[in-house]
Amino acid sequence: MKGASTPSMKREKGIRSLLSAVQVSRSAAFHAIGSAVREIKIASLSGIFITALLLDFSVWLPTLCKAAAIVLQTGGILKLIFEERYLLLRYRRFSLKKRLIPIALFAVALLFYLEKALLLLQIRNDPASLLVHTYRLYGIIFFGSAFSIYALRLKTIAQFLDRLHLKPAQTMAVSFALLIFFGALFLSLPQMVVDPSRISFIDALFTATSAATVTGLGLFPVSEYYRMSGQWILLLLIQFGGLGIMTFGALFALLSKRDLRLSDEIALQGMLETKSIGSVRREVAAIFVTTLTIEAIGVLLLWLCFRNEADGALFTALFHAVSAFCNAGFSLFPANLEGHIGNAPVNFIIAALIIL
Repeated sequence: MKGASTPSMKREKGIRSLLSAVQVSRSAAFHAIGSAVREIKIASLSGIFITALLLDFSVWLPTLCKAAAIVLQTGGILKLIFEERYLLLRYRRFSLKKRLIPIALFAVALLFYLEKALLLLQIRNDPASLLVHTYRLYGIIFFGSAFSIYALRLKTIAQFLDRLHLKPAQTMAVSFALLIFFGALFLSLPQMVVDPSRISFIDALFTATSAATVTGLGLFPVSEYYRMSGQWILLLLIQFGGLGIMTFGALFALLSKRDLRLSDEIALQGMLETKSIGSVRREVAAIFVTTLTIEAIGVLLLWLCFRNEADGALFTALFHAVSAFCNAGFSLFPANLEGHIGNAPVNFIIAALIIL
């Protein structure tokens, strides 16, 4: 028996050795790639991005220069990933919350880098296209995000972020500012608009601000300017802005069964005007249950009114129910609700949602 089992044991041992060798070689290869990228001293990271920026906005041989800029930006992205000094997940001097800053900046940079590459393919066939303006806008966003990641290694900025202890009111203001900023970035993507050549970041910023602060001022009819994807972003901005970022954060904490920090509970107490800190959890739960219930009833009733007169009646009902309940004032109809003058059911439902 012992002699019969020896070849089998040898084979198993050989397979284990082979697998171990493959794992070691894979790890060594990855380490070698990272080392090779780190050792590239032809140009610093800032030099790569500055050169790419100049090429991106060059008026001589624009298509060729933009293609060269994309190649340089690829190298810059790789250096951000592999070079240990800038590696996003190795900001060990930051708390977990502070580490989200470079990670979010990298996500923005990567998103707009990919969008630029896609736009370049379209511009190549039509150099005089109005998409060039959109390409340049995305270039500014990409370089701004990339240089911000690079700047995080500076000691003064790192110390500032590490000592950043926002008061509850400041946290609320910053959360709305971030919601508006990222909302504007998404609304300026070509997938969000009907005509990408008309993209303007300042218009997207205005619309995102109006939606997040539920102001209701618009520069153009929503349904004529934004695709369905853009309308969804607008709807989310209205809902997050109407209920408040802090309230959503508290809800996610409750759903994940995590305890809220005392500073967060104090901030929520001030925002919700509750009598005591202990009642904050009950208030948050009640807010969401009430909101979802009222909006769901509003969606159902509006769908019954719109089902015979509008394409996508369910989404139209959802958008108007959320917009009315949050007092946002946005509408998918080109003339807002002028077409429903004298329509008692629609007027009553919208008015009831606003009052509730």
